[in-house]
Amino acid sequence: MKNWLLILFSLLLVVTHVMFATVSRNSAKRDLEESVHTWAQNRESLFNLVLEEKATSMQQIATYVGNDPEIRRRFLGALHALEANDGDYDAPDVRAVRDALYDSVKSSWDVMRSEYDVRQLHFHFGPGSNSFLRVHRPQKYGDNMDTVRYTIVDANQLHRPTKGFETGRVYSGIRGVVPVTAVDPSTGKEVHVGALEAGTSFSFLLNMLHARMMTHFAALLTGEHVRKNMWDEFVATKFSAEDRVGSFFVEDSTGSSSQTQRIFSNFCETFGSVPETRNSGILEQDGQCYQVACFPLRDYRGNLNPELPAVGVMLVWENVTSKCAVLKSRTRVIIFFAVISLVLLEGLLLTGWHFGSRRFRRIIREQTAELELLATRDRLTGLFNRWKLEEYFTREISRHHRYGTEFSVIMFDLDHFKVVNDTWGHDAGDKVLREVSDRTSAMIRKTDILARWGGEEFVLLLPHTDLKLAKALAERIRISIGENRITDEIAITVSLGVVQHNQGETMDEAIKRADDSLYQAKNTGRNKVWAG
Repeated sequence: MKNWLLILFSLLLVVTHVMFATVSRNSAKRDLEESVHTWAQNRESLFNLVLEEKATSMQQIATYVGNDPEIRRRFLGALHALEANDGDYDAPDVRAVRDALYDSVKSSWDVMRSEYDVRQLHFHFGPGSNSFLRVHRPQKYGDNMDTVRYTIVDANQLHRPTKGFETGRVYSGIRGVVPVTAVDPSTGKEVHVGALEAGTSFSFLLNMLHARMMTHFAALLTGEHVRKNMWDEFVATKFSAEDRVGSFFVEDSTGSSSQTQRIFSNFCETFGSVPETRNSGILEQDGQCYQVACFPLRDYRGNLNPELPAVGVMLVWENVTSKCAVLKSRTRVIIFFAVISLVLLEGLLLTGWHFGSRRFRRIIREQTAELELLATRDRLTGLFNRWKLEEYFTREISRHHRYGTEFSVIMFDLDHFKVVNDTWGHDAGDKVLREVSDRTSAMIRKTDILARWGGEEFVLLLPHTDLKLAKALAERIRISIGENRITDEIAITVSLGVVQHNQGETMDEAIKRADDSLYQAKNTGRNKVWAG
């Protein structure tokens, strides 16, 4: 009887510890899956943020070129020559003004390509998108792209800047477009001439992300989107067999073509992937373990109209063989302790697993916190980035609607900052940006939100602050930065635009007013505060 009781007790111990080992392994696996899900969300947020910043950079370059008086004058002359020749792009005087326009921008174009990764500079006439001069390919002109280049069409028809990812006849790019105006000498009035586009490829953006985070990124376009937008001869030359995965075309990737093919194919087979879905998971391939994610890739039109389908997917993957090895190792340890606990005290096993599991979760929490910091903070200054500022701005608007609290916005940037970079180098420029952010941070309340908007621009969100108080703070910031040299060699001033949030106003509207006020401060002499 006692033997049977002993056997029964032993069987119960075995069953209990097998169940315990199984549950513990599944718990560790769920923790890893949650970590992968968080990683996927952060990588998508970071990609969209960097894409937005790159498009803004292209827009700034187009603005810089398009504001050159000589270029504006020659572009207007081209329009008049084209009208005088009934739209004949090959007429001698039209070709002459095209050549003159090309000569006036050629030197700047060489600098843009070498230092700012600009791949395309393109002059277009309206009312839609008629190519007049591709600076990057001057022999090709005169084609109409109304059904492809919606950034150009909107810039010409709405007379406002546009930006975003868009697929053209030759390649897909990240583009910034600005309308160009000039004073017509015959009337003395400023007229809309056309649109100027600056663009770059995915390659620079994806390689930059890969270098910072050691994560691979690949942009894949649907076959339908590619064939609808690109010329057939360029589809055939751009995309080799290795650049095609099922019905998708690999536009750009930080990994090799073969690796991208295998990762995407295996991921689709394991988890399924279509342009409108988000998926993530662990994938084992070639003896390695990867965390992989897919999320929709939307172009300029898709961002304006969410009802339009995504044009492709972004594939993201990272080698996590060491993480998986940790999980397998922990599984073996769990089984070992489960067996040992049949002889030793069960409590020893529970204690050991408790501390091991807690340490594993702490590692995951630390990694998650690090990823969240990357997604919300500017790497150079440590300030909040635009994505995080939008979150705080939304909160303040909600509070305003609920309680009627007022808040103000200050937008400021550094005067003649380009001179600092050109004279002392970008390291000195980075030091100036950090010093300005530190000084400004020291002057504001804990409840105020200071964010780097981009380049040398900053935005300050001031809860519970009216226009008078905000203007006073802006003046103190201006004096503090202007009267205290950054170093013995470098002095800098700032121009500031101040607005108070209006009832029913969106964030974009408030930021636009602040930017207009900043423009007034700069336009009237710089080193000023302008309250709108």
